Amino acid sequence: MRVLYLTEFFPYPANGAWDVAYDAVFSKTLLASFNQSRFDFDGFKTLYKSFNASIGASFKEFDHGFLTTVGVPNSCGDKGGFVYATGWEGGTTLLGTDLWFTDAVFVVVEDLGGERQIAEFRESSNIPFSENLPATQDWTCALP
Repeated sequence: MRVLYLTEFFPYPANGAWDVAYDAVFSKTLLASFNQSRFDFDGFKTLYKSFNASIGASFKEFDHGFLTTVGVPNSCGDKGGFVYATGWEGGTTLLGTDLWFTDAVFVVVEDLGGERQIAEFRESSNIPFSENLPATQDWTCALP
C-alpha cells in the first residue's frame, strides 16, 4: 500500500484528485469536526468539496504547509496513534492580495485490518469561507 500524506487530501483545485486520497485515508466511520461543526465521513467530504469551491473562487494561487507536527504511536504496538499539527494556508487572491491564515488539527489514526485510517479528525482554522457550510451532524456515541 502506498503511504498517503496529509497534504494529499487537502481540498484546493491545484491539489488534483484530493477526493481520491480522502476516500483512501479516512475511515468510513469517521468522526470529524471543523471549528464548531461536526460531521461523519460523507458530511465532512461535502464540507471539503465546499472548501475546494470556495478556494477556487477566491484564490488564483493557493498553498498550505505545516509549522509543527507531533506523532504519538499507540502503546499497544499496532499501527495506530495520534497526530497533532499546526499549519498555514493561503496565497494570492483573484484581486491580487496575498492572504495567509493558520490552522490546527488533531487526528486519531486506527489500525483497521493492518491498514492505517483516520478515525477522528478535528480541524480548526481562521480562513474565511465564501460558501454555506453544510449542516452540522450529530455524533452518536456508544461504549463497547
